[in-house]
Amino acid sequence: MSEAPAPEAVAQQFHFEEYRRLIQEIQTRLQTLSEFEKYSIFGMAAFYSWYFSQSHSSPSHSVFLPYVLWLPVVLSALGLFRCYTTRRRIYAISKYVVEIEKVYALRSVYPAVQLCGWETLMQPNRDGWRFYVPTSDPTVTWLVLLPVTALIAFLPF
Repeated sequence: MSEAPAPEAVAQQFHFEEYRRLIQEIQTRLQTLSEFEKYSIFGMAAFYSWYFSQSHSSPSHSVFLPYVLWLPVVLSALGLFRCYTTRRRIYAISKYVVEIEKVYALRSVYPAVQLCGWETLMQPNRDGWRFYVPTSDPTVTWLVLLPVTALIAFLPF
């Protein structure tokens, strides 16, 4: 007769699988943010190209054209909001991933060692976290695009 696996082994296997899936979710969310940023910028460039070609060629539609300029502003605001909410979700996941690593990765080998995994960069209680400037953070893109698109919408052409 086969023995049932030890509860500790089952829990460890469960948390390991959960850990792998959470890391994958973080990577997927970051990739999605990057793709959204890229396609939005291309879309805005195409939109502005269309707008500036239309604004001088068809005077009959010129009544609505100034209002259409607010579409990129709305898209920028939504992009900033989406980036913010996605980052909050990633922070929550990373906080839990840190706990899994503390329990299973280091405690059994080095009980007094502090965790040094990549997700600790995202944790506010980390020393020096305020000076960490993410160079590939889409938030910077949206923080630049929002006032630029609003300025374009306000300026008369």
